Amino acid sequence: MLDFYRPVGSKSPFSILIALASASTGYVLAPLYATVLLYSPIVYVNAIALVCYGTLTGLAGGMAAKLTRTLNPPLAGGLAMLGGWVGFILSWSAWLSLIRNFGGTVSPDYRAVLDFLMIPPLWNELALHPREFLEAAIVANGQGAWSVAMVGRVSGIPLLCVWIAEFLIFSYLCAKVASRGAWAPYSHEARAYLRKEPRLSRGVVIPEDIGQYAVVQHGLMNGDLTYLSVAPVVRHGDPGFYVALSSHEKAPWGVAEVTCLEPRGRRLARRAVADRVILTAVVMRSLRARLG
Repeated sequence: MLDFYRPVGSKSPFSILIALASASTGYVLAPLYATVLLYSPIVYVNAIALVCYGTLTGLAGGMAAKLTRTLNPPLAGGLAMLGGWVGFILSWSAWLSLIRNFGGTVSPDYRAVLDFLMIPPLWNELALHPREFLEAAIVANGQGAWSVAMVGRVSGIPLLCVWIAEFLIFSYLCAKVASRGAWAPYSHEARAYLRKEPRLSRGVVIPEDIGQYAVVQHGLMNGDLTYLSVAPVVRHGDPGFYVALSSHEKAPWGVAEVTCLEPRGRRLARRAVADRVILTAVVMRSLRARLG
């Protein structure tokens, strides 16, 4: 058995639901994202909206990956990205339609915009007609989408580069977030995902000697948790190494997550040290008895 959990790469006949979940979420969020772009021509707000859009679409794909027991992160990420593209194109269709119908006013009446978006054929029609879609995009590119201080209205090639970057960022977020769903530790013995337990209430001391500290941390990072079984115990909330376990009563193994609670200025900060370290059920019982 490996020191760290790795998905076996298996897929399910229902893995296509990952793409459908991402596409459905992207479709639902498309008019909302387009509305944010219409009312807030500020590049920073648009960037935040883009990150939220891509992340939520990817989360839907990740949930579908877990539901279908797809243990193949690249496949889950790829399917979520393909589904997300459907939503992204529809968001563009909605935005271009809003620009064409309300772009001439400084602050469009929100009721009129809402009434417009409540009728999907009014804003998703462009997505079904590539030529009209392209023509509307060319017009928007020539007019410019937003202004940047000291630069003025951004249009033409610079704006096209921004659009390409937005598409790449959205695609990356969809794939990355969705692939995490396929990384959830799954036990074939139990035919179930491992359940994450509350973090064990006690930790173990951090070595004061810098050299020993480096050796201990290197061992923990590489899956050797022996130090946790021999080092002096500290109370909850004190600086130290802490453990959280994921297990299942029908699985002969589980995984551990190790974090370090250490002083950082005037406060204590938690830092990840190791994740998904594979432990036998015997070792996990020993750690619970010692640190629980």
